[in-house]
Amino acid sequence: MLAVPAHLSTGDLLRFSAPFSTEIQKLKIIRDQTPNQYMVLFRFKNQESADRFYDHFNGVPFNSIEPGICHLAYVAKVDAVEDIDGGGMAVDGLTELPTCAFCLERMDEAANGVLTILCNHSFHSACLEQWGDSSCPVCRYFQTPQMAEEQACFQCGMSSDDLWLCLICGNIGCGRYSEKHAFVHFQETQHTYALNVKTRRVWDYVGDGYVHRLIQGSGADKVVEYNHAGAGNIDEKMESVTLEVGLGDLEDT
Repeated sequence: MLAVPAHLSTGDLLRFSAPFSTEIQKLKIIRDQTPNQYMVLFRFKNQESADRFYDHFNGVPFNSIEPGICHLAYVAKVDAVEDIDGGGMAVDGLTELPTCAFCLERMDEAANGVLTILCNHSFHSACLEQWGDSSCPVCRYFQTPQMAEEQACFQCGMSSDDLWLCLICGNIGCGRYSEKHAFVHFQETQHTYALNVKTRRVWDYVGDGYVHRLIQGSGADKVVEYNHAGAGNIDEKMESVTLEVGLGDLEDT
């Protein structure tokens, strides 16, 4: 199950798939770097059950109130990669059955509806549904990814990769290839440095280029660029390095 919206809790997910609860052996919640969504791996008793689940739910809204469509895809193979070869792998011929931390019963191969959440703790689905909140009963980590606030330009509300954060006051504005509100903010306030929200590189509006390093002077409440070649000519002693940013190729914001 792909691109499950983060507002859909494990309880909502279990209720959505309830018509096939007796045919689902295991569920595992996984995620990548994409914000505000996650994925779910389903393991069914047989191929016929998987086919019927696909035909029944693919393209169907999760509910009639909130946005979100169920997108399903078949998985041919799952590879598990260990950080260290052989580390943590089961001994040949011996496998310790996991225990549901809620009811303390062993979860053997005959158990249905075993749900593994983000922190890799597993529970019987029926047990987890009785848990009162969205945290893990064992480690209190989130069962599913939490909704992240979407950043947008303070002036026009545009949300894209071309957003710049003022390092002086925290204003967020769109780049000069959009409505130029970040540049307009510089013109109005003379706040020289802005951070690209996506690339994390810092732009100097006065020097019209990316900066090597920013430091804060001990005698002034302002951020300035550190010029290593001319450091000996600076009268003011610089202290408290507050931010270092690696340079990319020079380019316009």
